[in-house]
Order: sequence, then structure tokens, then C-alpha cells
Amino acid sequence: MIYFQGTDNELWQINPDGSAGLNLGGYRTKSTPVAFGDHVYFQGTDDKLWRINLDGSGGTNLGGYKTNSKPMVTVNSVYFQGTDDKLWRINLDGSGGTNLGGYKTKSSPVAAGGYVYFQGTDDKLWRIHTNGSAGINLGLFTTNSSPFVTQSHVYFQGTDDKLWRTTLDGANGVNLGGYNTSSTPFVTDQHIYFQGTDDKLWRIDLDGNGGVNLGGYKAKSSPAVDISQNFIYFQGTDDALWRLNLDGSSGLRPGGFATASTPFVVQPSNQPQTGAGIAKYTVLTLVYAPPGTSGGQSTSSVDYGSGSALGTTTSTSDSFKAGLDIGAAIGKALSADFSLSRTDTDSSSLEIKKTAGTDLTFPGPSADGINHDEDIFYLWLTPQVTITVDPENNLDWQLGVSGPNMNIQEVRVGWLKNPNSMPPGVQQQLTLAGLTASDYAEILTLNPFAASNPVINPDRFIPTTFSFPYAPPFLPTDPVPTLKYVQTNALTYNADHQEQVQYGVGITGAKDVVMGLTLKAAGQLQWTNTATSASAVSSSQSATVAVGGPGFGYTGPTDVLVYWDTVYSTYMFAFPSGAPKVTGVATDSQGKPLPHQPVALSFGSRIFTTFTDGKGEFRFYQTPIKKRKVSMFGDEILGAEPEAAPDTG
Repeated sequence: MIYFQGTDNELWQINPDGSAGLNLGGYRTKSTPVAFGDHVYFQGTDDKLWRINLDGSGGTNLGGYKTNSKPMVTVNSVYFQGTDDKLWRINLDGSGGTNLGGYKTKSSPVAAGGYVYFQGTDDKLWRIHTNGSAGINLGLFTTNSSPFVTQSHVYFQGTDDKLWRTTLDGANGVNLGGYNTSSTPFVTDQHIYFQGTDDKLWRIDLDGNGGVNLGGYKAKSSPAVDISQNFIYFQGTDDALWRLNLDGSSGLRPGGFATASTPFVVQPSNQPQTGAGIAKYTVLTLVYAPPGTSGGQSTSSVDYGSGSALGTTTSTSDSFKAGLDIGAAIGKALSADFSLSRTDTDSSSLEIKKTAGTDLTFPGPSADGINHDEDIFYLWLTPQVTITVDPENNLDWQLGVSGPNMNIQEVRVGWLKNPNSMPPGVQQQLTLAGLTASDYAEILTLNPFAASNPVINPDRFIPTTFSFPYAPPFLPTDPVPTLKYVQTNALTYNADHQEQVQYGVGITGAKDVVMGLTLKAAGQLQWTNTATSASAVSSSQSATVAVGGPGFGYTGPTDVLVYWDTVYSTYMFAFPSGAPKVTGVATDSQGKPLPHQPVALSFGSRIFTTFTDGKGEFRFYQTPIKKRKVSMFGDEILGAEPEAAPDTG
């Protein structure tokens, strides 16, 4: 199909021979429309940025934005010059708008291979990353129009009206054949087509030789070439819409139409190509078991309710070959427990989080101590991964279900270590998804406490301000108390902090060659789970924790510290490795110890909390101070540190 702006400013669609002319939806446009995928994007005569279906229905002003030029559409974004001349990028649905790098542009931008190329309002030829960073003035060149970008070169009209070509980094600039142009050239794998400053329609070889004025015609704007049908379409100086063969012969006016700008030609080479496959699994989250109680005399548990959003940020960017600009999208995902969303800070990642209405409770084991074999992975089995890539090397990966619903399976660390201990139903689900012993080993690497002698990574595991006693009862007949509290974690993220874990999975059932052309390794995906932090953004998570102490006769550590796993947004429990920094005894007015009561210690804006044990004793491990006033119910209690503890100020 051919789309164009009529001289009446109506948005027209016609067949290549000029038949079946249709003013789509009755819309009017102020510049060249762009057909991409299932939609047409254009600048309305009201300057609004419009998107309509291919039949003219479903019109929407994307994000309420306005534009001064033709939009540039990729597989995951729309780039355009706003009426404020700012260089804007939005998602295909109009959300996520950002003024890239604060730059301004004087004409339509071009996005290709991870970069955006454009004519600045200073007329410099700019190249920036698609996130707005790393801006450079290519070769110190200036331009009078939008550039044309291929996989190896940038072609443009200089401010001297010369037809220039440079490499993608701005080097090796050359005025091709000494020619001049009045607008953006159109480049194929064999020739360059352009409107000369004499308004003649020129075709030259890629090296600038072999120039010919095609059919003796003149053009009023940039031509467009239909590579699949071997036609050239252009606006003549008479405003007629013309079509020629590539050698300039057989000129005709399709349908007798007239156009006010460059026509847009839909052809397979400028439409997105899609492929899909089924991954074995992706990890949704990792939940750590709380300390247990021998004999089940009391119950420990962690309850992630409405105040929590356990889950992770997931990306596949490291799966793909270099030179691709990666974006992410949400496919069909049906689950009452987990939901998908795009991240605010990284357009190539998706957030997979527990839904707010879901309450997930994890009981502690019926044995004393902390047993990480009881930790639970939540696996999404056989998700569908769809890859869409456009001719400008912009790639979009989409995650969705491969069946009617998300297939979510809970798997304990102990089962992965010893598959013979795995319940038959769980093992059957994993086997049907294609998981093998090597996949079990790969999953275990994501939990450092599944290994012997683990080390707590301070970049991934952030200590909270809470700890609690874990002491056995005095007599076998004494009850084991249960401490219940709401564990709240509030973090102000640092933009420089980014902790991640990676794991590889197999992917099968690709529908076409797109997957093979884009993946680094055939049949392999590299998942990345990330704790990405954005400057000045706070995150607050809470969970209800019930902790029962150990049974009579327990001789292990008597305090438990609580950490925050930044990758999977869950709480991890660990015994302290050093001596407490502050200790004390809480008593009533008669000097009687107060057992199992909350104690708070303030240090600046931070509040550290713990409980007293059965003797009224309390201990603080995470505080950065030597001596400090602590309080319980508003009363001050002096906390004294062990003599050997260092003074950390």
C-alpha cells in the first residue's frame, strides 16, 4: 500500500496502481504518514500525534502529544519532533514519554541500531543513544534535513546542500560525486535517489558515480523507493504523485492523485519481522525460610501481603547479538498471583511482581535453626518469548503465557539438590517443561545460601534495622514463645547501585528465522534478574513475620538478623557473625526483667528495633554506634556494649 498527504491534506491510502483510494477515517495530515505493523502514525493538521488502525478506525492522540514533523516508528517506540522542538520518545501506546537527553531537533529523527540520529536546532548532525546519553556531533557536520541511516553509513543534505556520506561514527565524510541535494536522500543496497538542487530526480551509484536524471523528471521532495516491486514514488514539481520504474521508464500518475509531501511505501523490507519460542522457565522470585522450631511447639512464618511486591526485574538483553537496540513489552500473562509491567528506568526490562491482592505465607521448618534447603523458588514454566525486530535493528522482546494460564511452580532448594526427594507431581511438571539436572544446578546458583560456607554479598543483601532473639526455653516443659511483628523495609535507591544475577535457559519451538538471526547462541536465552535503582526513588516493602524460638536443648546462635534481597524483593534471615554492638537489660520499675518485649534504638533518622529475650536481655548488631540511649514504651534504658567491641563512632 501507498500512504500520502494529499494536496487537500487528507490522509490517503491507495494500491500501487492507484486503485482503491481511501481517505483513512476522514483524517487529515500535515506531513508524510508512516505505516508500521498494524497502525498508521501521522502528524494531524491539528499538530497532534495520531495513531489509527490500517483501516482508519481506532484513532488516538498518542499520550496527548503534538509533533512538528513525520514520526519515526520502531518496533518498541515512537520518536518525533515536538511542537516545542524537543526530541521525544514514547512507547507505542503513548506512555513513557521522555525528552531524550534534553535535546532539540529541527526535523524528523531516525532511530537505528541503538542510536538516534537527527538535525539539531543548531543544525548539527547529532547521534545519541536511544536512552538520550552519549551525544556526539557526527564528524562536526551540519545538516539541512533528516539523515538517512543504513547499517554502515549516514547520508544527509549538508547545510552547504552537498550530498554527504559518513560512517556511523562520523568519520570518512565524502561529498558523493560532487552532487547537491535539496532534501533527505533515499538509499538502497545499490543506489542513492534524491532531489537535486536543480529539482531533478537523480539516481547515483553508492560511490557517487553513474548519475542519471531518471526519465528527465523533477521532484519537489524526497523520493521513496519500493524495493519489493521496483518502483519509485515521488511528488513532482507539479504536485502530482508519480510512479516510475527504477530506470526512470514507464512513468504514470497512480489514480491521478496529487501529493503535498513524500509518499510512504509499505513493503516487507520496512515492516517488523516476528518469531517466537518457548523458554523452559524464568525465575519469578526467591523466598527465604524463617528460622524453625524443633517439634513444632510454635510456628514461624513470613506473610507477604498487600504491603509487599516480591518479585524481580527481568531482562534478556544479554541474549542478543551486538548492534540491536533492545526494548521490552508485555504479552498475555494470566495469573492472580503475579503481574507484568514495564520498568520506569529501563525500557529493555520487565518487572514481574506479586499482585497487591495476593497474600503468600511461608511457614518455617519443624527443625531448629535456619535451613536454606527450605528456601523456595517460584518458577514460571514454559513462558512464551516473542522477538520482533525491524530493519533498523530495533528489537522488542515480549513475555507472555504459552497456554491458557501462567504455569507457576514452587520448588524448594532441597529438592533441587536432591531430585529424589522431590514430590512426583512437582518433578513431573519440571520434566514436562524440559528441565534437567543441569537446569537444577543453574537455578541453585541464584541462591548463594544453597552452597556450603556462603558469604553475604553486601551489594545484594542489605541489612535491615531489625533483629530478634532466638533462644530456647529454660525447661523442657516451658512454652516456646512466638514473636510477631511487621517487618518494614524502606530504601532510598542510589542510581549507581545495580546488582544482578544471570542464568541461561533453553528455548525451543521458534516459529521462524528471526530468533536464530538475533540470538547470540542458537536455542539459548540469558535471563538477567536485576535490582535496578533510580535516584531519589524510595521503595517500601513490608511483611508480617512470626518467629518461634528453638526447642529445648538448642545450643546454636541466639539472635537472628534480617536482610533485604534487592534482586528478588524478599527478606533473608541469618545468624550474626560477630559480637553485638549494644546490649542491655530491660526491667520494670521494681527491677524485674521484661521478657519478649520490643526495644527501639534511634540513631539520627534511623530506628533500630529488636525484642528482649526470656531474661529481658536485648542486643543490637547492625547499629553503627558505641553507646546510645535506647527506649521501650517511651522509657530510656542504658545500653552497654561489650568491652571488646570497636568504637565505630
